[in-house]
Amino acid sequence: MKIGYVNTLGGASGDMLIASLIDSGLNIEHLQSQLELLNVGGFDLSVVKDKRAGMSGTHLDVDLDGEGAKIRGISNFVDTVENSRISDDVKKICIKIFDLIGQAEANVHGVAGNDVHLHELGTVDTLVDVVGTIVGLELLHIEKVYCSPLPLGSGTVRTDHGVLAVPAPATAEIFKLAHIPVYPVGSSLPSTGEMVTPTGAAILGVIAEFSQPIFKIDSTGCGLGTRNPDSYPNVITFTIGISDRAQADSKLTLIETNIDDS
Repeated sequence: MKIGYVNTLGGASGDMLIASLIDSGLNIEHLQSQLELLNVGGFDLSVVKDKRAGMSGTHLDVDLDGEGAKIRGISNFVDTVENSRISDDVKKICIKIFDLIGQAEANVHGVAGNDVHLHELGTVDTLVDVVGTIVGLELLHIEKVYCSPLPLGSGTVRTDHGVLAVPAPATAEIFKLAHIPVYPVGSSLPSTGEMVTPTGAAILGVIAEFSQPIFKIDSTGCGLGTRNPDSYPNVITFTIGISDRAQADSKLTLIETNIDDS
């Protein structure tokens, strides 16, 4: 079985996930062809090779024009996916991701799901991040995704609602709803700011099993974040390999007992 393992030591976001897939061998032209099936304009993909903390990898920017920057709702994203010509399997997973984002935002703001008003997540780049990641996994023929626990980050993040503590409320709610294992980064590091975005958390919360698999490595890709802090490498790695499911699932059970006065 062909699997992918995501190491999120340096955080996680939608664009970092796509970048790690491209760095692992995903053909950018094939990805763009699939994204065109959404029949949505207003964006361009900009891919460059770069470094973060000495680690070489791929950085992806989703560049938006005026049309792409317009705020949309969860229902609009779902309708766009349902009416597109991407595969049915990709559609189902993408809709689950948008439903998770919508539920988290509704819970945080105390409104019904249909009344959720997206701010930072409402532009076309959220649609591209979600669909691009799932399409990329399909193009790479990845059958199962595993992931490390996600870092909580520390400090604050600036949003349309003002300056918020990290993790942002929507991200923390996604951690809860999707039962994602997380860990604090520790007081020994300077403030990291936001390490995991709501989109990154939602994608991984839907597609990944949070455990460490046994597998043979075929390739490794590195997706670079926008920032380049001194305190940690702002990167995500995606490792592709082959898992022997029988071997991975095999377990030994040891039964012991003490017998007195035998």
